[in-house]
Formats: sequence, structure tokens, C-alpha cells
Amino acid sequence: MHRYSITFLACLCGLSLVAAACSFFSFAGDDLVLFGNSEDHFDENTWVWYVPSTADEYGCLFVGFGTDFAQGGMNSEGLAFDAAAIDRAPLNDHPELPTPDPMNFCEIVLRRCATIEETVELIRSYNLSYIGSAQFQFTDRTGASVVVAPGPDREIAFVYPEGPFQATTNTNTAIYPAAHQRCSRHRRVTKALEKIEAGTSVLSVETFASILDSVASPSGPSETMYSNVFDLTNGIAYLYHQHDFDRVAVLRFDELEAASEAIAYRIGDLVASSE
Repeated sequence: MHRYSITFLACLCGLSLVAAACSFFSFAGDDLVLFGNSEDHFDENTWVWYVPSTADEYGCLFVGFGTDFAQGGMNSEGLAFDAAAIDRAPLNDHPELPTPDPMNFCEIVLRRCATIEETVELIRSYNLSYIGSAQFQFTDRTGASVVVAPGPDREIAFVYPEGPFQATTNTNTAIYPAAHQRCSRHRRVTKALEKIEAGTSVLSVETFASILDSVASPSGPSETMYSNVFDLTNGIAYLYHQHDFDRVAVLRFDELEAASEAIAYRIGDLVASSE
């Protein structure tokens, strides 16, 4: 096994033990595409950091526990992702393909890709046999979306939505789609997104924040440590500390790109300073 695969696997083992109630979802409206995430964990050391663009790579805003492993993020082109722990499923090894280094391939995807089509093409070019304990949702500025997960044939599967929204929790959506849909958080999110689709609820950052509030865990061994809403259309990130949705920090890609400097903030400090 590759040395960085071992590191990645160790991170995912920790993820699977404590982050058993994460929820993320997207909705593609006519004029607005949003991506929301609720991150549950025991670690209060939550960070957001920006990596400027280069001649060959897009600027990226990442969120996570510390700044060395991105749990989620978005880039300057309006591509976002987040990850959820799942029960481990075996994947075939493909030593004929390169294995991403550094080990967090999602960061590589955001640095290099602008669309879901480019994302899928890049992922197909890698040996990702070590990601059997997680699934990932990617959504781009056009509203295109896909969940990347271990498949029943032991190969990476790509699951696309049938309508304008996609929601992901902690059951493998490629192997157990029916069980995934029975998840209580998945049902709660889906019901809210169906209201937006039906026109009985408005697509807005505030609506997404209310959905995140509805699936947040206020206590317990896996508490909601931060939530985020990414406005992929306009390049704006809304960050919430723990399960407090009355206060929000806002980061805009146009301002981050204009400064062109790497930054890192504790999410709690950033939210407090935004009041």
C-alpha cells in the first residue's frame, strides 16, 4: 500500500468513528445554485482556509479540522465538495494508475477542475482503492452534481441525481440506495428540497441554513461543529459555528482573489469577528 494511502486511510478511520451524522446537499435553481453541509464531529478545532490560484490551479476555500485535511470546500470556478463516512466497502486496486499525492484527492480535484465532467474524468484517471470508507458529493456552478462512492462491483461508482437536487448522508448511496433514502436526515433534507422544487419554498441561503439547522446535532459524542452554505453561482461562502445559525461569517471569492494571499481562520473566531 502506498505511504500516503495509509495516511489517508487513517484519516478516514477517524472520520468513520466520529462523523457518523454528516449531511450535505445541493439544489440547482434557474438563477442560483447552492451547496449546504452540516459537519458533525467531537473536535472543536474547526478551520477555514484559502489557497490562492496559480497559473495552473484554481483558488480554493477549504473547511475542516485543522488545515491539513479538507473535509469540504469550493473553488473560484464554483465547484464544491464534501465527504461523509460510510461503512467500509472493498475496492479493486489499480496499480497501473497514479495514486494522488498528497493523499487528499478532493483538494487536487478542486485545484484542477471547474465542472462535474472534468471532475469525473480526473477521478477516473486515479487509483483510489483506499477510499472505501467514504463517499463524496461534488456540485458545480451549473447545478450538475454527482456522488462518488465505492460501487457494488468494487469499482468507483458515480451516482447522478434525477432532478434539480442531490442529498448525501452516511449510507453508501451506490450500494444501498434504498437504505440511504430511509436515513432520517436524508428524508428531512429531501422533503425540504422537494418544497423548493414544488415552488412552496424559496431557494435561498436562509432556506438552506434552516435545513442545516433541522439536521444539526446540538449535543452528544458527534456534535455539529460547523455548517456551511456555498453560493456557487456568486462565489460566496456562508459559515456557521457549531449549531448556531443566528450568526454567520461571509467570505467572497472576488475579495479573496483580489487579495491573492493565503489565509486561515478558526471558524468560531471568524464568526465572532463578523458580528
